[in-house]
Amino acid sequence: MTAVVDYGAGNLFSVQNALRAIEEEFVVVDSAFESANYSRVLLPGVGHFGQMMASLNDRGLRDCLIHAAQNEVPILGICLGMQALFETSEEAPGVEGLSLIEGEVTAIDGDVRVPQIGWNEVRFSGQETIWCYFANSFVVKHSAARWGVSEYGSEFCAAVRQGSIWGMQFHPEKSGAAGLGLLKEWCDYAG
Repeated sequence: MTAVVDYGAGNLFSVQNALRAIEEEFVVVDSAFESANYSRVLLPGVGHFGQMMASLNDRGLRDCLIHAAQNEVPILGICLGMQALFETSEEAPGVEGLSLIEGEVTAIDGDVRVPQIGWNEVRFSGQETIWCYFANSFVVKHSAARWGVSEYGSEFCAAVRQGSIWGMQFHPEKSGAAGLGLLKEWCDYAG
């Protein structure tokens, strides 16, 4: 059973539809929960880093996510949810992320339109390149957890994996069959 974290601004509708499409059971949690009751935790994200972290704190969800990670419950962060896995973000100076993965989230740089909205190639380690849907203004440039890369202005981490913690800067739930395949891969790994 997957716990889908609702902090008040996530992209829940699309994520729920994607989980239904791959026939994965889930429950939406919007307050403190016991991670031992779930086989995996999905943290979708839309909005502002500072507001997201404040909402996770206010709802008692931050500690639950950290506790889940400490107990090796698989976690997937999507878009802003991936950024929250890191220590800090330029979008909200002074606001601490979940610090589950070492690194910093920075603004997209280069001579490109911001935000990045639309399809972009992602090259995964040991896998073929696939097209994924992005909607973001901030990225993780460097991480030892890098699993997939993309380029927009400059190269950035499009996906990360560190132990039981996964992150996808793009929206797998909006990335067609390839995105659903990645969600299924995570659910199977986390099963």
